[in-house]
Amino acid sequence: MNNALKANSVQFNGKGGEYFGIWIVNILLSVVTLGIYSAWAKVRTKRYFYGNTVIDGDNFEYHATPWQILKGRIVALFVVLLLALTMNIVPVIGGVLLLVFYLMMPWLLWSNARFDAAMTSFRNVHFRFVGTLGGIYRTLLGRGLVATVAIVAAMMVFAILTQIIPSLTIVYVIGVVLVCVMANAWVMAGMIHYTVNGQRYGDYQFKGDIQTRFFIKLYLKAVGLGLLSLIVFLAVTFYLFFGGSLLTRLVSGDSFAILELMHSTALLVMVWLAAMITSVAISAYVHTRSRNYAFTQTALYHQPELNQISDADKKEEPKECDLSPVHSFALRSDLPVWGYTWLLISNFLLVIFSLGLARPWTLIRHSRYLAEYTSVLGDMSMLAAVGDNSDVRSAIGDEIAEAYDLGFGLG
Repeated sequence: MNNALKANSVQFNGKGGEYFGIWIVNILLSVVTLGIYSAWAKVRTKRYFYGNTVIDGDNFEYHATPWQILKGRIVALFVVLLLALTMNIVPVIGGVLLLVFYLMMPWLLWSNARFDAAMTSFRNVHFRFVGTLGGIYRTLLGRGLVATVAIVAAMMVFAILTQIIPSLTIVYVIGVVLVCVMANAWVMAGMIHYTVNGQRYGDYQFKGDIQTRFFIKLYLKAVGLGLLSLIVFLAVTFYLFFGGSLLTRLVSGDSFAILELMHSTALLVMVWLAAMITSVAISAYVHTRSRNYAFTQTALYHQPELNQISDADKKEEPKECDLSPVHSFALRSDLPVWGYTWLLISNFLLVIFSLGLARPWTLIRHSRYLAEYTSVLGDMSMLAAVGDNSDVRSAIGDEIAEAYDLGFGLG
């Protein structure tokens, strides 16, 4: 069989009932120990999910220790409390610290990526993240600053033009939306490109050609769907309450109009439930299309020289390699929009109606669903990576990033 066409599906073998036992014990012990056990809980959870994720008969492993996580969480707790207290007691100092925290966000994301990669292995070979700190500052803050300036400038220019030629206001609004879409697409493409190309698996290099134009088209479609949905929902709402003679009859005291109003209100609730489902669907559309594109554009190439890089070279930006097709592998994701939308909605309903007790089953369902539509193309028997030991040991950046729900990845 052609090496490029041999598909190896990712399998997730976790079970809801099995994980429920781990989950409930984690919660109880974390409560009893006032949160101290949460470090052990995180490691147990990670090891369960990694250990049940299998490719070609081999599973992933998670190597972080509870003590690493606990030390990081203590520092993260201190940072969270410091920011919260200063913002309430001395707002000026709190504002300065908030600015410092904002400037540290790229470092936190970078540390999070390095730690997660170093603590993950497959076939006894560890992953690594070699994207540079300067690279993420240029990608996140650099592009983010340029994008922000572009959006603000566009809004100012179009605001002035609106005053000059009011009749073209709708055109100016469309112009601002286009600038926002292109700016966000540029930033997102840069972040995914940085993340993908910074990953290593032993002496194999991940390589992805991420184009901004894909995200421009994606975001334009999402904005179009959102605006169309909003117009429909507003039109239906207006008709239910202001269409026909309902408003006039209510003002005149018609008793039957009150019953009709109750009926219209019930219909309105259904309309807005549909609106919520539509918003989830649009979000799922963006996520699935982004994930499928990023995975499809990513390949894994054998580069033996990656383990012979000097310490000085490691401080430099990763260089473009001469990527040989020999021993190469590709990633594939075929996540469907409507299936993923139903997964999100059904998981939400399960958690709500079970008062949170179904949470373990929803996590298992989500992991199994993602695995079902993910595969590696190539002959896995040829994947014989050689790795070296990582120097990443601290979980401080990883835990601070987790405390503020920071991280990049397509799940």
